[in-house]
Amino acid sequence: MKVRSLVLSGLLVVGLTVPAYATSSAPIAPRLACVLDHCTATMESYPTGQTASSVLFGGIQHIELATDGKVWFSGTSEGTLPDFVGFIEPWNKQAGVHICDTALQIHNGTTINPYFIVPGDDGSMDAVGYGGGLVHYNANCTNATYPTIQEISATTAGARDVNGHIWANYTSASSVKDLNGIWTLQGNWVTDLTSGPDNLMWAVDGANDTIIDWNPSSPGSTYETHQLTNCGPQAMASDRHRFLWVTCLTNDVIIRVDTATGHHGELAYYGVPTSGGTGLPGITVSEDGIVWLTDQGDNAVRAFQEITTGTGGVISFEDFVKSEWFSVAPNLRDITTDFDNNVWFIDSARATIEFIGINPIGPNPVEKEQTGVGCASPSKWTVYFKERSAKLTSATKATLDCVATNVSKAKSITIYGYTMTNRKSAASKAANKILARKRANAVRTYLRAHGVKAKITVVAKGAVNPASKTNQSKNRRVVIIPKYLALLKQF
Repeated sequence: MKVRSLVLSGLLVVGLTVPAYATSSAPIAPRLACVLDHCTATMESYPTGQTASSVLFGGIQHIELATDGKVWFSGTSEGTLPDFVGFIEPWNKQAGVHICDTALQIHNGTTINPYFIVPGDDGSMDAVGYGGGLVHYNANCTNATYPTIQEISATTAGARDVNGHIWANYTSASSVKDLNGIWTLQGNWVTDLTSGPDNLMWAVDGANDTIIDWNPSSPGSTYETHQLTNCGPQAMASDRHRFLWVTCLTNDVIIRVDTATGHHGELAYYGVPTSGGTGLPGITVSEDGIVWLTDQGDNAVRAFQEITTGTGGVISFEDFVKSEWFSVAPNLRDITTDFDNNVWFIDSARATIEFIGINPIGPNPVEKEQTGVGCASPSKWTVYFKERSAKLTSATKATLDCVATNVSKAKSITIYGYTMTNRKSAASKAANKILARKRANAVRTYLRAHGVKAKITVVAKGAVNPASKTNQSKNRRVVIIPKYLALLKQF
């Protein structure tokens, strides 16, 4: 269902406290969790103002990350309230929940029941109705259009292919359908589908216990199935790099599909820790390689990842939210992550969007020390970053503007990325290498966009060579070193 890129990092979670749930659109106070040896995570709850639901086909159903970073959701109402589509801005959470006020009606006046949503270009979002119909929203949900699509019904899942077409499960006809084209393929009880890392479309068929794949440009000639063992597939996610992940309804098992080995990819089965009931309705993969799922059987939100060892891979599971931390039995459904790898999931029993902030961005008190307009250092420049962040701030950009001007005649430039050095675990060191590269690449991208033509080499140093052993703020940095031909040296 969710599409993310995969890199390797580690995860450690301890010390969660019981979250209190808000009664307005404002988030609750932060709650403690520890990730990568660093205790700065938060848990927040966002009431949507919609009807709470404990039944399968009522309440908030689906959640997705738009291309502009907004977190959208959709659902159907059991009461007198209308069906709804809305969003939250992760960077402006105090604004609360925005419900679109554009009517969910298609061109002939028929009201749709928006069961799932599919991201489009420029932050737009398409909502597809359970009984058919499609509404296309612009990024701010201020305008809606009503494209003509083929008739479908009993539709609960969908995804966009590499050609921009939306595919959906057409349960009433026991098939999966291209809403923008002519193709209808057999799939008796498709519960989820996604665009895979190999640009094929993939779906799971619960009736036949199979995975299905096809080339969306010629599906009739490429349609293939892969048999699963005692699974009852429920949800599916892609990392857009190599692997697909499937949750099993019947026995709390996660299946990893290796698409690099061809259509009939290698399947690896991993048991999910369970204390009772089964049911894994939502799964997603964040950019830092963590696989997240909602476990309705155990009333839990779980994170896990494959850890490579000398004797083979193992899966490491951690619980971020468990049953005893819900004051009322939740109805957990879909889950996604945002651009900062924070987690958003649905609790339809409270009509809330829940937030797990595993990557909050803190201030950097030494940021003001970096060279600004004066740009005094001719041999190298240093720019600083906020904690756990690779985002360029206004102070950083001011320095980089000056750097871009001063290195116009450089033959080459080397950009070194660094992180804090006080986290000693192997998982932290691996994550810091990733963060260091992201910081260096952010600087490289900015310089390229501002006219720097020289060859640029990026080096991810990570948690080494501290600039200060007592002030870790000075270690969250990128160092830029230009090289010149002797006759062109300009200082």
